[in-house]
Amino acid sequence: MRFSPYIRADSRPVTRRRLAAARRTIQRERAKWGMFADQMTFETPEERIARIDAGVLAGVQLMRDNHAAMWRRGRRALFSLPPQRRRELLREWNGNHWLPGSPEYFLDFLHRKGVEV
Repeated sequence: MRFSPYIRADSRPVTRRRLAAARRTIQRERAKWGMFADQMTFETPEERIARIDAGVLAGVQLMRDNHAAMWRRGRRALFSLPPQRRRELLREWNGNHWLPGSPEYFLDFLHRKGVEV
């Protein structure tokens, strides 16, 4: 079955440039608190970068899981069909190179062909 793989979660290296940007952001946050800044606790630049990277990795993984669930849903609907109908739909799906190989388009393709998804 034709499909386009979804991006993988990758962590970015901690560079001097990222550390400097994190330091500037933390300084701006401190400046917002004015004379009460000494009463607040702020994260270090390393902690800030780690928190942001963890959020990005979690978001990408969530999207990957969502795409995988959509593929499973479409394949479940496809394989519930009789073998002859399944072969026809697969042949048509694999032959349509103008459709992106994403799960959204696959589910729409099945829906347009009258398959209950």
